[in-house]
Amino acid sequence: MKTNLTLAQPGNVYALGDFCAIVHLYVIGVSHSKIGFMKDFFDQVLVPDHSFEEMAKRRPRSGNKIGKHMMQAGPWTGINETDLVKFFNGSRKLPSWKAKDFYRCLDILMDELKHEIQPEVKTTQERLDNLAAAARISAEQTELLAMRNHYLAALDEKDQDHPDFEKYKPRNWFHEDFYYSMRSKLQDILYLIHMPNAGKADFDRQTFDITIDGYSKAAEQGKGYCALLNTVLLLAFHDYLNRRSSHALQWLLIDTPLLGFDEGVHAISTSMRAGLFDALKGQAKDQQIIILENTDHIDELDFDSNVNLIRFTKNRHQGRYGYLNDVYDITETTPLR
Repeated sequence: MKTNLTLAQPGNVYALGDFCAIVHLYVIGVSHSKIGFMKDFFDQVLVPDHSFEEMAKRRPRSGNKIGKHMMQAGPWTGINETDLVKFFNGSRKLPSWKAKDFYRCLDILMDELKHEIQPEVKTTQERLDNLAAAARISAEQTELLAMRNHYLAALDEKDQDHPDFEKYKPRNWFHEDFYYSMRSKLQDILYLIHMPNAGKADFDRQTFDITIDGYSKAAEQGKGYCALLNTVLLLAFHDYLNRRSSHALQWLLIDTPLLGFDEGVHAISTSMRAGLFDALKGQAKDQQIIILENTDHIDELDFDSNVNLIRFTKNRHQGRYGYLNDVYDITETTPLR
């Protein structure tokens, strides 16, 4: 906020009018109506028995009063109330020699007004700066809240679906060749392990799982066949990757492929278990296959030299104690003396 008070030139014949206008606008206690202003000007601004310059330095709220007869003294000689009204309204010009005297008074009054107004200007500017800073902070807060709500909606999966957005469907990328290869490999493995109805095995496109004669793996045979058929499915998919993908893993880890083999309606025969491990050994010729299985499920099976059989016995003197070398159950160690 800047205050620009323009002074009249010394020779300006309207200097008295400018003086009156400044008094009218800024001096406290002077009426802002023109009629009331003239009365206040005579009663409060004009001070008796003082020069024009000294009179201008006096506070306008001094309370000193003067009558119209004082208009005949000093630099005011020859100016009455009617003349003052005309000067104030700009309808009469002040002689240039008298305008110079009034300009000096106007200059003094302007200095006094600047001295009184500047602190208010500074205070007002500080308030405006604070309001502008508060407005900026409010706008930033609004933007941050909008971002927060957006992120919360994304985290909570509350974003509305866009009509033009098409969900990614990975199954569309599998072509007929994949389903044919999976069905063919599944049947080959099932023939090898002597699985009944092996020729009716298929790879279901909807469930992405193996079916036997149109039934799911657990529909009739139960838990034992689920573990075995999961292993068959894994071998078939791994074989497909080995033949078709340049980034196929060269190893495979299978956990308890014979889990619950004796819980089905028809127990898995020894020949089926042996056939499963034959399929595993056949696929392990050019890669490593690690199998974790309970020993009571495989005691009857005969493994050749290509199989590295490690028995975990939890015995430090027979077989292997556990998965990690030199790590033992603290309850079985010898107490320290």
